[in-house]
Amino acid sequence: VVHQGGLIECFVGAFNHSLPHPNFNHIHYIGKAEIDYVLVDHWVERHEEREISHIFDASSDGEIKRIDFLDERRERAVTFHFHEFDAGTQDPSLWIIPDQIKSICTPVA
Repeated sequence: VVHQGGLIECFVGAFNHSLPHPNFNHIHYIGKAEIDYVLVDHWVERHEEREISHIFDASSDGEIKRIDFLDERRERAVTFHFHEFDAGTQDPSLWIIPDQIKSICTPVA
């Protein structure tokens, strides 16, 4: 299940794609910004002179707020927003898909 802003998508089956993730060994600090009125540090990941991703983390505690990722293979950009982080045991009910969402699930091979 993908839930991002007002978008909800559901895919069922063997789905062997991992989320893109930045290589923090290649990031460079480029300045301050604000996301939802939270002061953040703005970092950019570069590889062979190309910008791969932009990472925004809260200046106060380093919690990641957003990652912009350039997916050159598919010629598109993807933005991931992080609204909260819970370090601890997750409630098992988080893994129960509501019937309304189940009705739109797309089978994948």
